[in-house]
Amino acid sequence: MSDELIRGANEPEEELKEIEKHLRSINPRLFEGIGKKKKDEILRSITFTLIQEKTHSGPIPDPETLSHYNKIIPNGAERIMAMAENQQKT
Repeated sequence: MSDELIRGANEPEEELKEIEKHLRSINPRLFEGIGKKKKDEILRSITFTLIQEKTHSGPIPDPETLSHYNKIIPNGAERIMAMAENQQKT
C-alpha cells in the first residue's frame, strides 16, 4: 500500500478517495450495491485501522514529510533544510 493511503497522508476526502481507488483496484465490485453514505463510513473506519511504519536515515526527510512539517510549523520545511545545510558546513 502506498504512503498516500496512510492515515494523515492526505486531506481527509483525498485520503478516502485514495483508499477507495486502491480497494477497487483489488476488487472492482467491492462496493457494488452499497450506498455512498455506507461506503464512506466503511472507508473512514479503514483510515483508523491503517498503521504507518516509516524509517528515515539522513539529515533530510522525504518530500512528503517535509510537506507535513510545512502544514504544522510555519516554514517548517525551509527550517529543516537550513538546519541540514548548517550541519553539513561543520
